[in-house]
Amino acid sequence: MAKIYNKSDTQYYPKLYQQKILIEKSLGDCFKCNVHLDKLKCTGILKPTDDCREFKLKVVYDFKTPPAVYVISPKIEKVKHMYSDGRLCLYYPKESPWDYRMNVSETIIPWTVHWIIYYEAWLNTGIWFGPESDHTGEK
Repeated sequence: MAKIYNKSDTQYYPKLYQQKILIEKSLGDCFKCNVHLDKLKCTGILKPTDDCREFKLKVVYDFKTPPAVYVISPKIEKVKHMYSDGRLCLYYPKESPWDYRMNVSETIIPWTVHWIIYYEAWLNTGIWFGPESDHTGEK
């Protein structure tokens, strides 16, 4: 299971703002973020390659759970690499690659870029070229 934030840590809000600054600094004009209550919410546009469409995304992070990424537009087809609530499945949760000490701009955003590339290829070929894990028998 992913390592999540311990609410007893007094650095909760400064860490949300740190993530905000890192995302906006590394992605320039592509992403805008705000911290409201206990959540970091960012929206932005990614176009990983010249052959890809632009994807408008929303990233939500509250330190209690790993960051969640949603595609706002274009409307995308449901693929097995999405959760039922529309979040993108960027990694296999049992492998626990996400840790709250990581920077969203250095992990979640690049993983999202890869997801978009795999998705665009899947639309054209019907094959998911990215890494996969067997979910057979999982609930």
